[in-house]
Amino acid sequence: MFDPAEEELTVLELADGAYQMRAVVSGKDVFEAELPFPVRIVPSELLRVR
Repeated sequence: MFDPAEEELTVLELADGAYQMRAVVSGKDVFEAELPFPVRIVPSELLRVR
């Protein structure tokens, strides 16, 4: 879930039939995961206009 006002990403993961919080990253902090595929997310970059 992404909160653009706070530039905060909350990552949930399904485990044993329930979602559990895996990480909360904000601003220029980096979230990286390998499953289900490699991904790298920087919350502040999600709002950048190109």
